[in-house]
Amino acid sequence: MNTPLLSPSPPPPPPQPLESLDFEPIINAHTLHLHPATSKQSKTLLGYSGRTFVRWVLTLITGLLTGAAAVLIVYSISKISDLREHALTNAETNYADPSDPSIVPVSGWKIFLVFASFNASLCIVGSLLTLYVAPNAAGSGIPEVKAYLNGARIPHVFTMSTFVVKTIGTVLAVSSGLCVGPEGPLVHLGAMVGAGLTRSGWAGRRIRNLRQSSPGAANALGCGTNGVFSRAVRYMSSFRNDLERRDLISIGVASGFAAAFGAPLGGILFSLEEASTFWSSKMLWRTLIATSTSTFCIAVYNNDLSRYGVLTLDTLQTGNDDIVLNRFAEIPYYFLIGGMGGLAGALSNKCWKFSNGHRRRYYASLRNPDLANRLKLLEVVMLSLFTSIITYSLPLLCKWTCVDNPSTEDDQGVGTDDTYSDDTDDMYHPLYTDTFGNRFNCGVNQTNELASIFFGSREEAIKSILKDPAAFDERTLLLTGAVFFPLLLLTFGSAIPSGIFMPTIIIGASLGGYMGIIIERYALSGVYPATFALVGVAALLGGVQRSSVSLCVILMEGTGETKFLIPIVLTTIMARYVGNMFNHGVYEIGMELKNFPYLEHHVHHWYDLHTTKEIMTKDVVTLNEYENAGTVEQILNTTSHNGFPVVDDLGRFKGIIRRDQLVALLECRLFAGDKSGRRAAAKAQAASAPQDPPEPRRATSLSSYPTTTASISTTSAASAASNIDDAGSHDEEDTSLLDMSNMSDESRLMKKSMSFISDSTYIALAAGNDCDFARHRSKDVRARSNSDGASSPRRSHNRDSELLDSAYLIKDDRYDDRIVQVNEDDDVAQAIRVDGMLVIKLTDEDKFKTVDISSVMNVAPHVVLDSCPLSRMFRLFTTLGLRHLVVLNDTGRVAGIVTRCNLLEDVVKSKLHHT
Repeated sequence: MNTPLLSPSPPPPPPQPLESLDFEPIINAHTLHLHPATSKQSKTLLGYSGRTFVRWVLTLITGLLTGAAAVLIVYSISKISDLREHALTNAETNYADPSDPSIVPVSGWKIFLVFASFNASLCIVGSLLTLYVAPNAAGSGIPEVKAYLNGARIPHVFTMSTFVVKTIGTVLAVSSGLCVGPEGPLVHLGAMVGAGLTRSGWAGRRIRNLRQSSPGAANALGCGTNGVFSRAVRYMSSFRNDLERRDLISIGVASGFAAAFGAPLGGILFSLEEASTFWSSKMLWRTLIATSTSTFCIAVYNNDLSRYGVLTLDTLQTGNDDIVLNRFAEIPYYFLIGGMGGLAGALSNKCWKFSNGHRRRYYASLRNPDLANRLKLLEVVMLSLFTSIITYSLPLLCKWTCVDNPSTEDDQGVGTDDTYSDDTDDMYHPLYTDTFGNRFNCGVNQTNELASIFFGSREEAIKSILKDPAAFDERTLLLTGAVFFPLLLLTFGSAIPSGIFMPTIIIGASLGGYMGIIIERYALSGVYPATFALVGVAALLGGVQRSSVSLCVILMEGTGETKFLIPIVLTTIMARYVGNMFNHGVYEIGMELKNFPYLEHHVHHWYDLHTTKEIMTKDVVTLNEYENAGTVEQILNTTSHNGFPVVDDLGRFKGIIRRDQLVALLECRLFAGDKSGRRAAAKAQAASAPQDPPEPRRATSLSSYPTTTASISTTSAASAASNIDDAGSHDEEDTSLLDMSNMSDESRLMKKSMSFISDSTYIALAAGNDCDFARHRSKDVRARSNSDGASSPRRSHNRDSELLDSAYLIKDDRYDDRIVQVNEDDDVAQAIRVDGMLVIKLTDEDKFKTVDISSVMNVAPHVVLDSCPLSRMFRLFTTLGLRHLVVLNDTGRVAGIVTRCNLLEDVVKSKLHHT
């Protein structure tokens, strides 16, 4: 027995499962009427319609805005880092030892206070914004984006507040010296840009409010019913659906990743391989344009076409460019480092899953949300202080980190091999560049290696290590990797925006360079440590993320060195193989910790031995094609289902309708045949009907609902169609059937079927197509009703247009997770959220009206038989990205339903008792 969701004091329910997305379009009379085949619009631009052109424009805008966000982050981090460097320089000048200004004295704790306070203040601001403004901005955001693209609707991930907090928080977190990077957040920002371009409902609401408050100003500004902006927003409504949004999010992911690493092709492959579950060949060119645009924005900012990424790896120092191609003796060491990287990645993922899992469970156990937020803020502050202590104290304690600066005449002797002296263009020492190098606690003409890595730019540190690891003391490289590894595990997952790419690259380059020095010294002389530094990056990234093709392309694009392809490929394959022997990648673990219902496309071989009947949900609630409104209300308020199969009087399956479609019908009071005779029948039944609506029928019960006879109005749908398509105006009192003269047979048949749908129902058809209906009712709903709740026989053109705008223009935004107080004295239906579930409250009179479900339902859903093999059904569900899959028995009646939750691997194993 289901507990009513509208009970006065319900017990605390368990967390509601996430809803799924609808990647398959709904097929009903409205979508068929608007199909391009029935439209007179011709393809005028190079054989393509206007929608194709708009898709390309949105793609270009996605790349531009993502690149602009990357430029803003780079610029802000640079300015804040310079400010911190200036503060430290002043502190060193004020507190230095007068006898030797180059040595930090015992009173250096004052300098540390400046250093730690500056870092902690940045972390506090970033964490406060994350905790109290946009909690979903914490972390990298890649698990949320990946789950969304897989078909799970993650709430509040692509909002404007999340975008702003993600941008500011990333700048503050990276500038504070925490062991995080901006690359992961850039992927999330690109996804938010793509999602935001498909949500123009806010513009529709502004236009409608302006039209209601000041009609004259709205017409003057082009916001009238047929104004320029109204028509533009109305046209953009065709892109406000899950399918178009999914494609633009995938493009945004690629743009963000390309901007992060300066790798346009790598961004495409990352979105294809790592983030996107669904990909089409048509998106390839669009994505390439977006990634090229985003990287070009950074190149313009840097005023250098060779620097087009937030993180550029630069070329490596290997002496003779051809010698690496002939060093087959190094191949075993590539496999060795790959295996070690896989083990390190698996250990990292295991430790991070353990620590972050305990962290999430502890905060979830706290009953006071304010206390949990305060503890999360305290955790971030403690991490900042701990990081500051480690990075400040180690350069002070390790005296061997101070190295002498070579004189100009000695520059050609720098390196581990005399090949450097053969070409004066190869003279380079990474510690003594203008942008890298710090003399912290060292003498005159000396440089502190650890301080240069810890205090300087992380990008410059990576470039310097990859350029020539032999320029560093091997103890510096080993200590750098040993310090950043635990700091990364502790920081990633805290309440602040953070990415793992940059610290992982630092760790991999340091430890790989260390291995290269050891191999060159004790095992294989003549090798170049820079090669093993790059191989170490590939090994650790492959072990942590389990990427393959995209990782190889990113490293080649970043370094510009195709000669390292074979070492990178061999290392990546080995790291991925070894890591997969122990656990999943870090993003899959992140989705697991957050309980995201992610469906892999891998089908287990033992799925062939089972049928759909064994895992489907059998307790299915069904609806009639013409249903009593009170029955629909009770079903919505007593169940948590988001899809309901529709059956005829004999119980045969006819279609499926979603919860939000039903709520849209009831909230706008769109009833079938709302005439005076219909009102009399409703009142007559109300006098004899019981007080409580009947119990909802299950699929196993074929008893009929006590409904009244439906009388479909023959009011013309031409007025609604003209407003939706902006085809022209119509008479105020036009109630005649459509003029079917001068039409083709196919169009005449379509128009004839549409002529028997009332204009109110037509509005519901427009509203229900994209799962994004108006989140507030039009005031004209009340204006259209008499005191007894009946519709006025004379309809106004303006009121019809306003209601169409409410249903069509603002269908972009779903009903928010907001709590709406229901006014008991209100004379209209109200939609509310109770425990995250969308429900409806009807007036007493409306409960006995009839809802025409057959006009709104999806008449062409995918179905399978209950005897269908589980493997085939699983492939159908995951390949098409379905939300509901109805299961029929051999008589054509509903036997069950399959949703995303039924196909989760743990659920399938528990139902089938498979180990």
